[in-house]
Amino acid sequence: MSDHPSDPNPPKKTRLRIRSREQSARKSHDRKGENGKRSTSETPGRTFGERLELGSQCLLGTAVLLSPWYFGSVSAFAQLLISGLLAVCLLVWIFRQFRGSGNNLRFHIVTLLILAFLGIGALQLVQLPDGLEESVASRQQEIRDRVASQLGDQHPLLAGGETQSSTIALNQPAAKYQWSYFVLVVLAYFLSVRFFKRRSDLLLLATAVAFNGALISVFGIFQKVADADSIYGVPLKFGGAPFSSFVNRNNAAGFLLMCLGCGIAVLVYSYSNLRSRESSESKASLEGDKVLNALMKEIRMLVANLDVWRITLLLVCGLMVAGIALSLSRGGSIALLVSVVFLILFLFRQNRIRSLVLVSLFFVPLTLGAFVWASFQGDVVGRLETLAEDDLLSTENRVQLWKDSLNAVGDYPVLGSGVGSYPYVYKEYQTFRDGSWYFHAENVYLEILVTLGVAGLVCLVGVAVYWWVSAISLSQKKGSSRKPNPKTAAIGLLAIFALVSQAVANFFDFGLLIPANGVLFAVLMGGMVGVLGRQERTESERRPSAFFKLPVFFKWPLVVLLLIGIGNAVYVFWQVQRTEVANQTARSNDPGQFSLEQIEERISQIQAVVDTGVPNLESFEYLAALYVIRFQHELAAYRLENLPAGQPRPEKEFLFDFSSIRILNFQFARLTREMRDRELESIRKLPFFKKNIPAATRCYERALSTCPLSVRSVVGLAELFRLNGVSCTPYLEAFGGYNVQRASWFQRMGDVAVADGRLDAAISLWKSAMSIDSSIYQVVIPTARQFCSDQKVCSELLIDSPAVLVEIADRFYPDPGEFREQIFQRVIGVLGKKAFTDPESNYLMGKARMEVGEVDQAIKNFETATLLAPSRLGWRYELGLLYRAVGDVDSAIKAFRKCVNGDPENKKYRGALERLTAELDSLMP
Repeated sequence: MSDHPSDPNPPKKTRLRIRSREQSARKSHDRKGENGKRSTSETPGRTFGERLELGSQCLLGTAVLLSPWYFGSVSAFAQLLISGLLAVCLLVWIFRQFRGSGNNLRFHIVTLLILAFLGIGALQLVQLPDGLEESVASRQQEIRDRVASQLGDQHPLLAGGETQSSTIALNQPAAKYQWSYFVLVVLAYFLSVRFFKRRSDLLLLATAVAFNGALISVFGIFQKVADADSIYGVPLKFGGAPFSSFVNRNNAAGFLLMCLGCGIAVLVYSYSNLRSRESSESKASLEGDKVLNALMKEIRMLVANLDVWRITLLLVCGLMVAGIALSLSRGGSIALLVSVVFLILFLFRQNRIRSLVLVSLFFVPLTLGAFVWASFQGDVVGRLETLAEDDLLSTENRVQLWKDSLNAVGDYPVLGSGVGSYPYVYKEYQTFRDGSWYFHAENVYLEILVTLGVAGLVCLVGVAVYWWVSAISLSQKKGSSRKPNPKTAAIGLLAIFALVSQAVANFFDFGLLIPANGVLFAVLMGGMVGVLGRQERTESERRPSAFFKLPVFFKWPLVVLLLIGIGNAVYVFWQVQRTEVANQTARSNDPGQFSLEQIEERISQIQAVVDTGVPNLESFEYLAALYVIRFQHELAAYRLENLPAGQPRPEKEFLFDFSSIRILNFQFARLTREMRDRELESIRKLPFFKKNIPAATRCYERALSTCPLSVRSVVGLAELFRLNGVSCTPYLEAFGGYNVQRASWFQRMGDVAVADGRLDAAISLWKSAMSIDSSIYQVVIPTARQFCSDQKVCSELLIDSPAVLVEIADRFYPDPGEFREQIFQRVIGVLGKKAFTDPESNYLMGKARMEVGEVDQAIKNFETATLLAPSRLGWRYELGLLYRAVGDVDSAIKAFRKCVNGDPENKKYRGALERLTAELDSLMP
């Protein structure tokens, strides 16, 4: 019944066994290998090799425990440190292999799937032969060819070999960085198989991980009280919802789930070795007649043995549950619920009564209590209630992102689009407003399917199935009369909990794609596989699974591959962290807010990385923007120094804004062709032109060569078309070939089009911008009125949004006239096409009807609007004005009086009431 067989009260007398000398020597060797202890007959102390083994375990454990504390190790610098620690462990492994230690280590054949996964990532980085390129990278080549054909005439670099690259990866630097991370995780897995194959070592690591998770939860709880927008008091410019040391609360919840699994496993193990003092007659199965007695016996045993250590473990688990709840991660909460339920069902199925009672009696109430307590500390209940919203599937951006990303699978079915390319690939299929930039798919399975194709996902699923089978074999009974070793069973439960929790959590998140989570998960799975392999080797009978083991000599090619991979990864992390530091330093603010001195400093920082390091796409894009801003600064200073004598000196800020590329393009558009050519020629002769505009152009070209999906670079090149003396037509065509959902890019391309005299194209682009983000009308409408007639603006540019139309009319056409009336007729036409009962639509319809002279209908709409929204005093004030206009003085006074009662300090309301009352009094006889 219990996790360990009960012993009868009178202990049996130990039988004396006589072993041969060979058996004794073999037993001593096995005991030394299994338990990590030297025989008492040998010289005390550790050998040099054993100290190396212990040091490797400490280094690997340090990497696991420290990884979450540096922003979840999302930075390249943190990954460089982790890879350095793991590289040292790998060198120890190689040294021990040369010394002949561990020759019996064998890997399951499923290891080849892990190497195949890395092989797919490596294949994405190399030039493909023509035949293979057509079958697995046709879409990538199509994108590159389109950019080369559209922009190659004006930018030869884009028509050259870099753009015609026949690699799978659409963003080479990002692919190298992401692949290096996968190498890091795989190395952590194999090192754990090698160095944490002893059960006691893995359980010791699990204990440390559990306490580490509790400490992270404590920091997260304090962060909720102190400042939710910073980590360690440092304000964050990225990671919109940080928690503790993580820049993303969902990643934190996924990490805490694994730590919680470690805590449960250690707690279960702490009770496994307890012996029952009751009679052996209580050993009834779940189907027997003495189930209740057996349960009560286990409950009494659990309660009676609640010592300080076990209470501490329960407190640690409770803190982690509270941390998961306070992270406000809906996916983490769902994963916790599913994992606990599955664990209970699994223990019930395996007749693990003591563990089942332990989880049900202690952990489940503890989890509920932690969630209830957390609900009083934050908006936990409100966050979870969003899962029950009827329109969740249509309004949640994450769900929309999944739908759109699935459409990309058909274009990259076999080997994907290249690891690290997801932030740009998904935009080609995006259907929702581009309010945020998603660097991951918020679903690991979907992102792997897009970036590594079906082949990559199959490899991962195969490995996960192997881990699942291994965990089950460790946790379940080996036979009717044998129970698993308590340590082995606890490790199996840990692996099961980690697998279930991560399988669910990563359906809603990308936690395993960040180092803190990925390395911990790899180490836990590797340790579990190592323990299983060691257990199989010690069994006397030959297991059928031995047929699926790779030969012993396979370790050598594996170690060589890992050494090559981690060496390359260390180099990539070293180069990327230089780029990362330069980018973060330079991006301390919007480049438009920098002084010229700050611009110079930031250009030198990023240019140094571009010249000597491995720049990424963002480096080229940002460096180009800095060159353009520096040109703007220097042009403004030049104009200020060369003002004609006697002319008033304008403010420097005014000249700076007046010297932007956008304003320059507008200025050129108003000049005749001869004057424009003369003005452009004079600007191109300026010394600061030659060191800025050509440099910015080259950076944008190199950005497009790095990733042909860089829409920002196309927009940047388009804005420089006048200064570069080229046509803007190719840029407009190239921009039209992308799926763009960002309003600012449409607005900027509309500015380029109107500066080239293409009014129809500009109207179309501006209209698209306002359709995505209606608030951008504040920039678009004034620009359009400078180049287009009001008739064209009102008839062709305006979008069918009643609220926006009313705002445009009040702001840009405040005086009664043809265009104001035309706009309000448009409002009536839009609202008249649909039935509405909401207050705002009634108000807008009433306002429009009032403007066109339909006063009676307007009053009805205003009355409905104020009835549905009585707190909108401004609407009621306008209703009072309407009453007064039609002569209904009593109703007007009532309306104004309600406004005054609602806002007694408002002078406008009080003045209207006093004037109307005085007017009424003057009419009294």
